[in-house]
Amino acid sequence: MKRLEGHWKLIEDGKGMEGRIVAVCVSERKGEVKKEVSGAIVLSDWGIEGDAHAGKWHRQVSILASEDIAAMESVLGRKLEHGAFAENIITEGIRSERLPIGSILKTERGVVLELAQIGKECHSDCAIKRQTGKCVMPQKGLFFKVIEGGELKAGDVIRVVSTYNAAVVVVSTSCSTGARTDEAGEAVMDILRKNGYKTQFKSVVPDDVENIKNELISLCAPERGFHLVLTAGGTGLAPADVTPEATLAVLDKRADGICELMRCAGGKTNLNAYLSRGVAGVLDRTLIVNLPGSTKGATESLEAVIPVLPHALRMLCGDSTH
Repeated sequence: MKRLEGHWKLIEDGKGMEGRIVAVCVSERKGEVKKEVSGAIVLSDWGIEGDAHAGKWHRQVSILASEDIAAMESVLGRKLEHGAFAENIITEGIRSERLPIGSILKTERGVVLELAQIGKECHSDCAIKRQTGKCVMPQKGLFFKVIEGGELKAGDVIRVVSTYNAAVVVVSTSCSTGARTDEAGEAVMDILRKNGYKTQFKSVVPDDVENIKNELISLCAPERGFHLVLTAGGTGLAPADVTPEATLAVLDKRADGICELMRCAGGKTNLNAYLSRGVAGVLDRTLIVNLPGSTKGATESLEAVIPVLPHALRMLCGDSTH
């Protein structure tokens, strides 16, 4: 990572963003400005030791970008002390508007945080708003659960190690009955992990329209938190191949270009790639993509489209920047 004119470079290669911690702040009571400290201990599934916002809930640690604080200072016409908005961590170089729910951040000392909420309700009697004149946390505050604890200090490097949650559905009657061991799904998960996706979920369903539909609907429910669902198998011309039919039955929007790209890439070395009937599209805010069932076909198809997926997922998360 290179330091450029006092700012930390944004890495745009799909591996995430990297920045530094400007300040660490804590308070003994909620609704108060926090005080800057030299360092703090973060406890797994709890928060910062001694901080009022720590506990068994989804807003264990809060982060506010120094860039957002600077914008607010410009509006207010004055400088603010660190912790003025009750933020636990102030970062530099982390573009908060590019982070969807489920993003994973990791510090150089091993603290791992999962983004659980963006913004919050600002109560009418908010002491912070009374003291600062205006609060930025309702729009720009990022709230995290602690996955792995450790030590935090100002100056520590902090990095976005995973931006999107992905699930893999293997469509195969033989795999679902145990007659065959799945290899394609595992290979797909390996590619996703290498490209910075958080993927710990894989299911196996038989070649049946209703089973496939029900699994896709379940995985695309907002509470599941999956941005991307990849299916592997059932895209050919055999009578049992019904994955495209099941997928089309649940889609809100189609994204035909994704599978056109997969077929074009595969067709350069194997004309049979053009026989795949896989489809892609959106259900609610989740992107679904059908991959072929063979390990070679699934991995080559995914590698062909992996460069375009981040932009598609950013748009689904509400980023309309071109």
